[in-house]
Parts: sequence; structure tokens; C-alpha cells
Amino acid sequence: VMTERELIEWFIALPAYADYSKAIGQYNHELRYAGPENSKTLSFFIPETLYGINCNLAFYQHDALYAIGGDGEARFNADIKMMATALKIIEKTPDRWYLWGGNGIRRRLAERRLLKYYNAVRWGGKSSFNFHE
Repeated sequence: VMTERELIEWFIALPAYADYSKAIGQYNHELRYAGPENSKTLSFFIPETLYGINCNLAFYQHDALYAIGGDGEARFNADIKMMATALKIIEKTPDRWYLWGGNGIRRRLAERRLLKYYNAVRWGGKSSFNFHE
């Protein structure tokens, strides 16, 4: 279990963080990174939390990897890294619901919503990716 602060420290310590911050600036916990950058209206309706679990770090990472760009495989890897980072956050977030089984259900619901986000970026994110050779 890790606090939100510890999760941010873990993320900033990743070797790739230097590339992320170079691409889109340092992570700012006050900014919302979920949703497409080219549609503020749609982004408004896509929360950075999944059943109260803040996955904004994963969406920041995804935005940075899309800005860095590359080929189709790099796009696939960006989407997978978003998913993997969010799954770690879901796993490491402290329990909040004190009903028996509530936290497990909360995590499974968050994972289910994350899969929907993943499918959405695979389907509709191509236009936001910086393709180059």
C-alpha cells in the first residue's frame, strides 16, 4: 500500500520520467490529464479517478508518450504502459471502503473502467498520437 505522495515519488523516480517531463512538462497533480487534449468538452466528462482511485499519473504518462510519438508499435506501448501504471496505482491505493469485500469490489470496478479507457484510446486515440519514423 502506498499513499498518493508515495505513488508520485515512485513515478518521478522512473527512468523514463525525464523523457515525459521533457515532452509535456513536469507532472502537476492539479492538472487533469484524462481525456483527449483536443476536446475539452469530452475531457470534462472523463474523470481521472476510477471509483475514487486517482489514476492521473497514468494519464499523464500516456499524454507524454503520445507527445513523444513514434510508430504504431510505440502507440500500442503507450496504451499498454497507461494500463500497467494505472493497474499498479489501483493495487497500491489504500483501502477506503470499510464494508467487508468493498475494497476488492472497488478495485475490480476500477479495473473494469480502466479497460474501457484503454479500449477508447485504442479506438479513438490515433489522431492524437505524434506519428513519425
